[in-house]
Amino acid sequence: MNNWIIIIDERRAGGMLNAARRLGGQVVAAVVGPRALAEDMAKLGFDRVLCFEPAEGVPAEAYAAQVADAAKAEGTKLVLASDAPISRMLLGAIAAKLNASLIGAVRALAVDGEHIVVSRSTAEGKILEDVEVQGPLAVIFDGEDVEVSSAQSAPVELIPVGEPGATLRLIETIEAGSESAGMLTAARVVGVGMGLQSKEDLKLIEELADAMHAEIACTLPVCDDMR
Repeated sequence: MNNWIIIIDERRAGGMLNAARRLGGQVVAAVVGPRALAEDMAKLGFDRVLCFEPAEGVPAEAYAAQVADAAKAEGTKLVLASDAPISRMLLGAIAAKLNASLIGAVRALAVDGEHIVVSRSTAEGKILEDVEVQGPLAVIFDGEDVEVSSAQSAPVELIPVGEPGATLRLIETIEAGSESAGMLTAARVVGVGMGLQSKEDLKLIEELADAMHAEIACTLPVCDDMR
């Protein structure tokens, strides 16, 4: 089995490699990014590392069709990607080219005869279910990341990419202007509901959250009527 892992950054690279290894076959890192990132992936234990290096000012998404063509040419049967927006876009293009089943929120993979058994989460992570798949498969990996390394680095193969044309180009990069990462990484949360009487009362909550270095969580009525 030829297994591809789409890499646009280091997110869950070790976890995806570990999951693919359980299925047997060759595991290939398809890096759509700078050569330095490909060199880092080469140290993790992949069998091969392919580097599709974008031209300056051209987003990785612009090469989706070329990466998908390469995946099909290599006879790829399984493709994994992280939940990063760019990774999902590249995965979708590959899935369409391979006519593959596409499954999200995947926690683990296993082999059962000629089938791949996919464990995925549903109902906001409250339920895990196993899905049996036959044929090409593309998954968005949401399992645990693990630290992996190899004593011997895999060779980095630079894959020539053609000019993607004027379909996509980067015109500006703007900092978000906030150090907050939102609820996802919040160490503290201040919750507020309809005990507030007016929008002005939110200033007290914002001051409290700022003093506590916390994020604010609110009920839907507060969000709709007072934010």
